[in-house]
Amino acid sequence: MEIATTTAIKEQKRRLVLGYIYRHRHASRQDLAQALPISPPTITQNLNDLEDSGLIKRSGFLDSNGGRRAQIYSFDQTARIAIGVEILGSSVALQAYDLYGERLAGRTHMIDYDNGDEYYEAVAGHVNDFIEAIAAKLSVDESSILGVAFAVQGIVSPDGSHLTFGMILGNTGLTLSRLSERIPHPCRLIHDSHASAIAELWLDDAIANATCIYLDEHVGCAVISDGQINEGENLRNGTCEHMTLAIDGPECYCGQRGCMDVYTSRAALLDDSGCDSLAEFFSRAHDGDDDCARRLDRYLTYLAHAIKNARTVLSNDVIIGGRIAYLMSDDDFAALRKKTDAIASFPDDRFAIIRSVCSQGQNILGAALSYIKPFLDEEIDTRARR
Repeated sequence: MEIATTTAIKEQKRRLVLGYIYRHRHASRQDLAQALPISPPTITQNLNDLEDSGLIKRSGFLDSNGGRRAQIYSFDQTARIAIGVEILGSSVALQAYDLYGERLAGRTHMIDYDNGDEYYEAVAGHVNDFIEAIAAKLSVDESSILGVAFAVQGIVSPDGSHLTFGMILGNTGLTLSRLSERIPHPCRLIHDSHASAIAELWLDDAIANATCIYLDEHVGCAVISDGQINEGENLRNGTCEHMTLAIDGPECYCGQRGCMDVYTSRAALLDDSGCDSLAEFFSRAHDGDDDCARRLDRYLTYLAHAIKNARTVLSNDVIIGGRIAYLMSDDDFAALRKKTDAIASFPDDRFAIIRSVCSQGQNILGAALSYIKPFLDEEIDTRARR
């Protein structure tokens, strides 16, 4: 028991030292001795061990005040790297992130999805080439790769082995092994909406409870509870995109009718609008084009009803993200707020509708973070991480 207790104490001190350096990006022995309840000899031993592990490195000296200059130790943010991959119907996007969640590089390959071996061989080749290029650029060994996370438009099985629902690309039943068997690194599948919500929490750790709605080619949703992604036992929590907004409405890709996705996806704005892109549509809608303005107003009405319905189940604040949200103006958000207030079931219903703080590629960042965050939580005292 004493040995186990001693080991736990040593490990906690190591995590405190590394956590302080991670949070401040660099520190001297004196900084650590003043900030942490750890003796100087123990700090020195931990610095040596962490330097040997490659998680910190020497990065110069503090200015001298007359005595010996203090050595500065910096956190090596590229000591581990994670790869996020977004698979869409016509493209595969890859991005690499360091341990601060900062983007190192990215590539996009225009390749039509096909649920066949040739396609998966091509994707694996792109991933392996990308990792090789990153390792060469940063002069790191490929062993520093934590893993490759594939953000997919589908629901992943609880054990992570396959897709239980992949109606958008027609790949229900796709196994992780078909993607990973040619990639010599850990791999995982992750629902793209859940990945986006992971990024949401990373960028704003003050979020406690929220329903996230991501508006894009298709709609995706996720639930945050007590600061964690609440996926549910079957990883289907928060799939608001398939709530029914209109009985006998247009057919959804899931096979049912009148789903939220039908009324709040990209097609709901662009189909028969004469616009070639979302950017063109919003430009015309905001510049007074009557048809585009009416379409946008109708879109916001359906979105308001979807928010109301979601809040009858979970009384959370609502985060709106995705490519469509990036193009919505402050006036659009104000109009959405007004519409939700007008149909509120309870007169005292007070909640926030928040624009996502993330930029493009949120689901790819979140996918990579699914490897980065667990690594940091294991290595660093969580009180010092953010």
